[in-house]
Amino acid sequence: MTILFSGNEYYEAGNVKIWFETTSITLYQLGTCTSWKTLDTDLPRTEKSHRLWRISYKQQTQNIKISCDDVLLVDITLSDDTCDSGWKTRWERDVEYVMFHEGSDKASEQYCTEELQKDQCTELNSEWQNIKTTTGFPVSAGTVVMVTCDSSNKLIS
Repeated sequence: MTILFSGNEYYEAGNVKIWFETTSITLYQLGTCTSWKTLDTDLPRTEKSHRLWRISYKQQTQNIKISCDDVLLVDITLSDDTCDSGWKTRWERDVEYVMFHEGSDKASEQYCTEELQKDQCTELNSEWQNIKTTTGFPVSAGTVVMVTCDSSNKLIS
């Protein structure tokens, strides 16, 4: 799964990648900040056919949260202590769009956005969009991206 943050000229302003290595090992990477890291928390068990991922990036505080099925997996504040050198070059750019990387993201299926003070995305929400037909969409401060993927934790070909 690859989520790209970009600015008004589609320049990259950071990215989040999640790799389903095996059914028990899941890795994540914050582009130009961290190398691949193993999640400290196991993915929650589910009987559903899809998982619901919630990714939020608060640019003012440089905080990224990643959760799966309402379990917080990553909560990191980007800084010189938590990131590789040069991270600010991208992560401090204004974010105006969220994009999906068609070539490297074969797991994601649908997305929905929720903004502060508005309805949350749910399985019944009619605002879910097909990732395969959408390359990117505009966002404003406070937008949270929700993504579904197959719950088998395997990349979908």
